[in-house]
Amino acid sequence: MGFRENLRTNRQVGGVLHSRLREEQEAQAVWRYKPEYQGERLAEQLLANEFADSELLNAKRQRALQQVLEHAYDTVPYYRHLWFQNRVRRRQLGATGTFESLPLLSKADLVANYQQLKASRCIADDKLAGISKTSGTTGQPVKVDQSLRSRRMFAWLKQRELRWFRFDPALTHLSIRPGEELAIGNDGRRWPDGKVLKLECWPYLQSLFQTGPAFGFASTNAVAQQVRILEEVKPDYLLIEPATLENLAMQSIDDATLAHLQGVQVISQTLTADMRATIKQVMQTAILQNYGFNEIGLVASLCREGGRYHVHDEHALVEILTESDQQAAVGERGKLVVTCLTNSAMPLIRYDSGDSAVRADDLCECGRTSPSFIDVEGRYRRLAQLPPGSYQLFKAIQAEVNHYARNKPGSVFQYQFCQMLQGRFELIMDCSDEAFADLSRSVNSVFEQSEILDMPATFEFVRGRQFRGLEKRKFQIFWSELMPDH
Repeated sequence: MGFRENLRTNRQVGGVLHSRLREEQEAQAVWRYKPEYQGERLAEQLLANEFADSELLNAKRQRALQQVLEHAYDTVPYYRHLWFQNRVRRRQLGATGTFESLPLLSKADLVANYQQLKASRCIADDKLAGISKTSGTTGQPVKVDQSLRSRRMFAWLKQRELRWFRFDPALTHLSIRPGEELAIGNDGRRWPDGKVLKLECWPYLQSLFQTGPAFGFASTNAVAQQVRILEEVKPDYLLIEPATLENLAMQSIDDATLAHLQGVQVISQTLTADMRATIKQVMQTAILQNYGFNEIGLVASLCREGGRYHVHDEHALVEILTESDQQAAVGERGKLVVTCLTNSAMPLIRYDSGDSAVRADDLCECGRTSPSFIDVEGRYRRLAQLPPGSYQLFKAIQAEVNHYARNKPGSVFQYQFCQMLQGRFELIMDCSDEAFADLSRSVNSVFEQSEILDMPATFEFVRGRQFRGLEKRKFQIFWSELMPDH
């Protein structure tokens, strides 16, 4: 391509990006800061980064990474000792290839070396701001010291993803999630079942932006009660975990409530393709999903146009690595490894999330220039350690239950597929008499005809609400006694 053609192409691309930027600025304009907020207005800076030159962004990212690595070497005993053993000295931290040679940090490493991973001090403009803890739903609970800077990033990145999906902050918001996570407004105690939490502002954003009213309801309430609250509040937006949303989508919800719903945010768990199919049949609205975890916070958010996750690279650096810890090729699945760039209280460097994703190319329809990935598979590394065919059997059973529930709304309230020792499986189901009779036959048939498992197995259909793993807060549709701790 000649000089004139290059120039013409660049102008065309520049025009498209300018149009996209202007569109996002208009979307940002509906977000009004609280009159009393006097801090840094980071939202506009984050917006500008989205369409900035990729080389400029990469240079910023490298500077932030260099600062984190040097801070970790100077203040974190765990890294200084480990890197010294691996012949990495401070002066080498900026050299090409040094970062990629650093050992990965596993969840087991984090649990075993919590004290040694604490920084002796934060960077000059930061300070310790508390501890985040995982629920232990997908393994052994862990805790991470968080700095003020990393804590504050969560709210700004949450607002960014809501802007991407054009959520209107003036409207009504409902959260259906574990009572422990609705503790705000209740002196830190678990929010009880049967009560509706009423807030003046949307969760996470109350210190920054003016919003409409927000409501909360614990996901441990019976599904019929969740439907009732949904129909009473008639929210414009819903925040919910995928398993809870799937159960709601199986119910009979009045048309006025569904028509009023403009957007759904799913959090904390992976939304599988089968779940999405069940939900989209009932709730014809935008489904916003992000990727993150308590140890680091929001890592990436789903693009409204491209179907990929854009990394919030002001906060995190993401690598998609093969089993040999080499960078995966575009289109290749690998383990999802994250480095936090904002937590100087306990820097997590090359932290193996235990999840996998497919590395995407750098081109997206939305025009954003940040790195991205697609097709996240949660708990991949732990599921892979189960007996062969275990998860595939769950998927076959789930498909049968979802197919039945889609055709007979309100017949299935909640279900859980359980794997125990000695090859025992259970399907625990809260459902109608008719559904129990019908699914007893069809699910048993699926199990008996399945050739997925490589071991002898028995199956029992149990009716009731004696679900397993509830002590770990998040309801799990697939629960396994054989799942390793890390």
